[in-house]
Amino acid sequence: MLGTAVGRGKLQSLGLYQSCTYTTKSFVTVTVQTRRLSKTDFVRSAKANPPPVKAVAGVGAPAYFAGGATLLVWRAGNEATFSIFGSGLGSPLAREVALAKRALHRL
Repeated sequence: MLGTAVGRGKLQSLGLYQSCTYTTKSFVTVTVQTRRLSKTDFVRSAKANPPPVKAVAGVGAPAYFAGGATLLVWRAGNEATFSIFGSGLGSPLAREVALAKRALHRL
């Protein structure tokens, strides 16, 4: 998906979120954040992000792509956000969806 291995993640608490950031040798950064959240609050929070915000199908859970950079997904009382930054990685939404599909079973 990223074309290279990622190093060990850096786990942090950021306010309401648990965050883990991974970096590759080619300076691609992957950040995954999670927090407990009801589905109703998730939808409200997702839609309140800076535009554009669009619903995303095919993730296997309710999902929104916000600000052209972050995929927000809700599953089993948890929100997870997936952000991948770096050049030459193709479509931002496609790579975040692929990551979410691989990670959702862990929520």
